[in-house]
Amino acid sequence: MKILILSHGHPELSMGGAERAAYSLFLHLKSVPGVDPIFIARAEPSQIGHDGWFGAFRGKKDEFLWAPPPFDWFRIVSLQHDILQNQIEVIADRFRPDIVHFHHYFFFGLEAFGLFKKCGTKGVVLTLHEFGFICVHNGQMVKTNSLRLCYAASSAECSSCFPEISSGKFFLREKLIKSLSSCVDKFISPSRFLKERYTFWGLAAERIQVTENLLPPNFNSSTSTSLSFEKSSNSKRGRIRFGYFGQINPYKGANVLLDSLKHLSDEISDKLEIVIFGARLEEQKPEFRALLEEQIKHSSSRVSFFGPYRNEDVPNLLRKVDWMVIPSIWWENSPVVIQEAKAVGIPILASNIGGMAEKVTEGTDGIHFLAGSAIDCASKIEQIVLGEVVIAPTKVQMSRDNDKSLVEHLDVYRALH
Repeated sequence: MKILILSHGHPELSMGGAERAAYSLFLHLKSVPGVDPIFIARAEPSQIGHDGWFGAFRGKKDEFLWAPPPFDWFRIVSLQHDILQNQIEVIADRFRPDIVHFHHYFFFGLEAFGLFKKCGTKGVVLTLHEFGFICVHNGQMVKTNSLRLCYAASSAECSSCFPEISSGKFFLREKLIKSLSSCVDKFISPSRFLKERYTFWGLAAERIQVTENLLPPNFNSSTSTSLSFEKSSNSKRGRIRFGYFGQINPYKGANVLLDSLKHLSDEISDKLEIVIFGARLEEQKPEFRALLEEQIKHSSSRVSFFGPYRNEDVPNLLRKVDWMVIPSIWWENSPVVIQEAKAVGIPILASNIGGMAEKVTEGTDGIHFLAGSAIDCASKIEQIVLGEVVIAPTKVQMSRDNDKSLVEHLDVYRALH
């Protein structure tokens, strides 16, 4: 059975949870007898290394980069349908996949589902990673100006977030997306919360299977880190170290975590340290970058900022913190960092919404705080520092969880094959 795994980025070129989840699945499928997986990641033409739109990644025989034609973010469709169709026909003819599993649709376009089916693909699977079908605001389901949470979408409410776009266009967008996504044979949702949100929006519940993403087969095997973490940090003996890992943008809440320091007494602050490992800060709007940089500078005695990290370094970096903090102000789905922390045995302080509330069990592997509230975050940090909250380090059986998810993925493929 030949399976194409399509991702909107390669994790070696684009750091993101969806890219990493797609690639982890590909690596696990390589060890399954009778399964022949191919990994295809969207990339910029310059990353391919020649003038063509398709090429091997670093000379590998089963990993490729694809530069599809321009993409319409509002309608989630290609701006050059004929070129996209031609490219998909070439890919389908070359690999002749039985199953095409999309781990995103951004950059490709929703019509790619049906185009692969026309080329003879027996089944199309889509893993949902956020709310891009429902929400034009980067699939986050937060208001554009206030960043308040959205609980449901409607044409009128969406138009109020984007007043330059009429409610009629939002109505037509929804109809188009539902029509094009009808070519998906099975949706995979890594959380119950995400499935419930999409079911409420209009996808049939029986078309969505809840199955967790996989971590890489060798997740815990790394033995070194490319970062001189101990020497570079502000670590002092006896301090409790809180770590932030992931992308840095207005939705991920790093600013909420930093703002919480203002609400802690000097006595408590002297007993903690915050280390931030984050990517893509340079891509954010100037006002957000300035805010975060000022927060870090203001608390430089307690905060150490590191830039992007290699995925291979995550286990060792996690082992050097006492708590991991996930302060996202949007719903999240199934953050990979939660799985990683559980695999290492690090307790988690997380926002109390969406997939974070679902994946972090209060009092067992972590605790929650009120999403977006620096004051409540500070309160929970104080309780941890004072020893009023104690979570015993407990590692999950990662191999067991991976095996379960892999079997559930294979069951989907075989049912469609």
